[in-house]
Amino acid sequence: MSNLIRKIRPARWSEFADLMRAAGYVVPAGAPSPGTVLGFDSAGNAYAVTNGAVTAAQYVQPIAKALDVMC
Repeated sequence: MSNLIRKIRPARWSEFADLMRAAGYVVPAGAPSPGTVLGFDSAGNAYAVTNGAVTAAQYVQPIAKALDVMC
């Protein structure tokens, strides 16, 4: 299993962005910086929920806060 995991390459931003655009989302042309979490407004436009996240808490807390604001 570990050999299989090592062979999986992450998708390039351009490939991912093309899929998102095909689904109707508006994403940046260039890849966001590492640790960025993108959210989407009701029109499908991407916005940065957080940047520079490294730890699990740095990812989760801004997402939870963004969801609280939406509800």
